Amino acid sequence: MGIFGFILMLTLILLGIMNGTRLGAFIDVPSFLITFGVSVFMLLACYGSGVTRAIRVVFSKTNNEESLVQGIAVFQRWQSLAVVVGVTGTIVGLVNMLQALDDPEALGPGTATALITTMY
Repeated sequence: MGIFGFILMLTLILLGIMNGTRLGAFIDVPSFLITFGVSVFMLLACYGSGVTRAIRVVFSKTNNEESLVQGIAVFQRWQSLAVVVGVTGTIVGLVNMLQALDDPEALGPGTATALITTMY
């Protein structure tokens, strides 16, 4: 049921996005790099090679319960790190936006980084 709920959630978000604008407006490379890249590197700093082991364990069918619990713990840690990094990206975007207050055309990229990083 969890996977079904996740797919349904993504579908509804995509329908909401496509109802108001184009999907490409929600794809922002700096926001993605901040959220995904930094959270992955933080996860590697915490677990090192345990990250690849966790990926193998979670997606393999032949595991014992203890290794599966450890693998899931790595992904749960990634989840919490991604939230922290998302907030950090929001602050980065807001600082960029505030530095460009004298140039109205430059406000958009900072604002986009702040908001989309929060969404990611």
